[in-house]
Amino acid sequence: MEPFGRDKFLDFIKYFNKANPTQTSAFWELYDKVVALDPSLMTDDANWVRVYRSKPDPSKSDDGVLNVPYYSQRDNYRDANRTCFSSSCAMLCKFMKPNSINNDDDYIKEVFKRGDTTSSSVQVATLQYFGIYSSFSSILSFSNLDAQLAKGIPVPIGILHHGPSSAPSGGGHWIIVIGKEVNASAPGGAYYIVNDPWGELDNASGTYISTNGSHLKYSKSMLTARWTPEGPTSGWGIVAKK
Repeated sequence: MEPFGRDKFLDFIKYFNKANPTQTSAFWELYDKVVALDPSLMTDDANWVRVYRSKPDPSKSDDGVLNVPYYSQRDNYRDANRTCFSSSCAMLCKFMKPNSINNDDDYIKEVFKRGDTTSSSVQVATLQYFGIYSSFSSILSFSNLDAQLAKGIPVPIGILHHGPSSAPSGGGHWIIVIGKEVNASAPGGAYYIVNDPWGELDNASGTYISTNGSHLKYSKSMLTARWTPEGPTSGWGIVAKK
């Protein structure tokens, strides 16, 4: 009889109920047979034991995506149609300093005390007010994006959200990147998980097809066209520090 696959084996762990004596007995049987084959697998030094005991990172969900709250710009108390930059930075602010703001309106009020929502220097100054040190860059690449995510830091980025993917245009729109999913079937080989404060953008047409922009998958090809249209190191973004 052919052995079942690894995924099915994980199902047994997922649904194990310690209060069920039949299941407990079955796992004791498995334990005894594993010890008989290789006793080192049931020691504190075994790799699976060390990995299993490691504490989960509360800043990340089970799929590795950063637990960044979603703020829609559509309900902002003022300038709802032009405060994408502020809402994106507010999501960064709330993630890095959970007690700093209650929502993006709290953040936006501080923005307009310092200038306009579209100003990168105003955003950097507002983030600093809340204790987050950051800088604006217009020469970012995907490697910079990946490096920030590896540090556990989400990245607000500016994209061209109008026009078809073959010729994107527009004054710019800000979203925040919160994770990455490597996927061979994805255009460009990966999806970047984003919170888009305006909703869900259709890459082909450059139009919004939904007002729900939470935890969207924007492909690497999409961001190549809309985030780095002038070359691999032409991405705009806010780079924060822990």
